[in-house]
Amino acid sequence: MVNLIKILEIFLEFDSEYEINSIMIMKIKESSLLCLLESGFRGGSLLEIAKESDLFFSYLNIVKVISQHHQLLPCVMNLEKNYQPEQKESIYQLLQNLKELAFIFKQCLGNVNNKDL
Repeated sequence: MVNLIKILEIFLEFDSEYEINSIMIMKIKESSLLCLLESGFRGGSLLEIAKESDLFFSYLNIVKVISQHHQLLPCVMNLEKNYQPEQKESIYQLLQNLKELAFIFKQCLGNVNNKDL
């Protein structure tokens, strides 16, 4: 799976000045890639992330590549309701949730370290 995502990442690594046509944007929105990313980030507990760190980093890398193209940014935001399968949460929102989880985890680690002193 990591290798397949890497192939897609390489495909999308083109000059950010390149004009992406609307058909390509629509195909990305309708593709299983976004569903895969949503599923991966939704199930992203700290234990899952640790067990599948290579896969998780590949998810993050492809989102980074997508985000570097202003025309592709709508793919990681809330999709219109006409796209199937219907999006439960945007990739952006799922990443925000993971950021909050990491913040809480970091605070807990800080509390444990302070108690050890």
